[in-house]
Amino acid sequence: MLFWLSDRLVSALKDPSERENVLRGVKNILRGMYESNHLVHASRSTILTLIDEIDDPDCESVLTYINGNYAMLNYGKIKTYVQVVEGRKVLNQICDRSTTVINVSIDFFQTSCLLKKTRVLIEHTDEDVLYRLIADYHRKLNFLGNVTVSFEGYHGGGTTIGRVFEKHCESQDCLCLALCDTDQKYPEAPIGSTCQKIQEVNLQNKNPLCSFRKLEVHEIENLIPINYILKMKKISHASKTFLINARTSPHRDLLAYFDFKNGITAKHVRTNDDYRHFARVLLVYCNSNICLEVLDTMDDKDVIIPSVGKILKKLKGNLDSIKDEEPDLLEFQKKEWDRIGCEILAWACARNKETLNV
Repeated sequence: MLFWLSDRLVSALKDPSERENVLRGVKNILRGMYESNHLVHASRSTILTLIDEIDDPDCESVLTYINGNYAMLNYGKIKTYVQVVEGRKVLNQICDRSTTVINVSIDFFQTSCLLKKTRVLIEHTDEDVLYRLIADYHRKLNFLGNVTVSFEGYHGGGTTIGRVFEKHCESQDCLCLALCDTDQKYPEAPIGSTCQKIQEVNLQNKNPLCSFRKLEVHEIENLIPINYILKMKKISHASKTFLINARTSPHRDLLAYFDFKNGITAKHVRTNDDYRHFARVLLVYCNSNICLEVLDTMDDKDVIIPSVGKILKKLKGNLDSIKDEEPDLLEFQKKEWDRIGCEILAWACARNKETLNV
């Protein structure tokens, strides 16, 4: 996260009753950047004043780095940030059309709790690798070469992620971004119970240090670029044929709802007219002679459209083979990569773990 030190902190240094609290809090925040957990910035005048006031060598190196590289620090693309202000018990946020400013008073930084890595709350541990790819893609797209992505991927326990997020919202001891997919299996399908729960928690959330973003896809697997999937081992020929045909079809945006892990079986569509219509549209892109008009004669496990399998785990094992390959994103994937990448980058931006050039 980017922490902006407001000019009013400098004024508070002149107040004997506030001086030690301000200095202690600022030092903790600067150490957060020194340890590559976050970013820190301020006006040039505030940076220069703090250089004279701070006597900690690690913190001084951060301030000297900011001052020496001020013109090159490109943080304008970071749309959510913390503004550190003077006073006590200030915790609120101000949103406009493009930017969210979280105002937090210096008394929240008397310890380093809020300066640990941002916690990104996810449904399953395997999702971590794709979220990092998406955030890094967004970082490169916006030419943020002096910024890296640093977060703790925190397992929300699948269906229990709503309760875990609720506990984070009730505390004020960490930064937390929660991410959850919709589980919608076809357009206009109801949102799954896991997503419903976390949305309900978010509606009641009064803690701006915690935020939730919904992925507008069935599952996170739907955001894996198809050119990455085609490089994976042990993907069936039937699955590859379906993906190759569907990704260039007029119905390619329906892949946002396709169940990559399980595919579609007769049981899925037998009693759901909307799901059956969805399957019928996509079925033409399979090399298959299946006719949905004879569903009553099929076994529940008969495959209508083949699954692609557990591709998140395969993605993790395939990172070396795709590291130099640009993601070939479908329109819905590009929209979500940009939106979610922007959020993760804002909440988890940090300085590169290189020696500070002072």
